[in-house]
Amino acid sequence: MAALTEVEARARAGLLDVDSYEVFLDLTVQPVRSRTETRFRCREPGAASFADLAAGSVLGAVLNGRRLDPQVDGRLA
Repeated sequence: MAALTEVEARARAGLLDVDSYEVFLDLTVQPVRSRTETRFRCREPGAASFADLAAGSVLGAVLNGRRLDPQVDGRLA
């Protein structure tokens, strides 16, 4: 996974306002399953950014009701 650079972090911080994170865990299965919901606003609608993903895989990601392309190098566009 490519490391987040300081330039990227500053650009993203200037673009996005994160309102909340909600993490759901299912501890009744092995391996443990999880889902994270991130609520955020963009100061420049239509601008591009990405989320850093530490998990090994993402089964599906949705933004504003639209399924997103799979992650590349730990980054979800």
